[in-house]
Amino acid sequence: METGLLLLLGFAAGGLVNFLADRLPPEPRPNRFRAWLVLWAGAGIGLSLGLISVSINPYLALGILAYFGLVAVIDIEHRLILHAVSLSGAVLAAIIGTFLHGWWSTLLGGLAGYGVMYLFYLVGTLFARYRARQRGEDDGEEALGFGDVTISGVLGLLLGWPDVMLMLLVGVLLGGLVSLLIVAGQALFRRYHPLETFTAYGPYLLIGASAILFFRPQVLAFFFH
Repeated sequence: METGLLLLLGFAAGGLVNFLADRLPPEPRPNRFRAWLVLWAGAGIGLSLGLISVSINPYLALGILAYFGLVAVIDIEHRLILHAVSLSGAVLAAIIGTFLHGWWSTLLGGLAGYGVMYLFYLVGTLFARYRARQRGEDDGEEALGFGDVTISGVLGLLLGWPDVMLMLLVGVLLGGLVSLLIVAGQALFRRYHPLETFTAYGPYLLIGASAILFFRPQVLAFFFH
């Protein structure tokens, strides 16, 4: 009974993600393929949460993953993490984080996630300025968007200290690995331009957060054993 309910709720969560992703960005880009993909991914996630044991309430887990899905879809399609989405996520993450591991760990996690990524953002800003000088023009591209900073703060609130640092490690390494594969593919086809290759890091941070939230023992074993 619960498995069927979670499947239906997952399908509904996918529909909500599609609805918001089509309306919240300043220049909406409805995509039929993405819409069906998100719907069935939501149903699959709901079904999985009904069949396997997870460390937190499966209904809460589904809500968290729906939020992650909204952030990821908008970031992939628009290279944008909306401040309104981050702010609403911060409120929810602070409540959930306090419930899961206490207010002090939640606060430290949020500050650490925001602070570490803000340092990366400053380095990325310097790189963007260097790139603009080399190209002789500024096209507005950023090596790391400020939205990545805000979402890292949100994820830090959710995961708490010190798990936020493990999340950043997983997210940055995964993003770097995918970027390396993209660069290798571009070089293979002689399309690689070192100052024109950027990666949306938001989805990788979300994957890192999901890994810590649901598979923390396995992640710790992978890195430290």
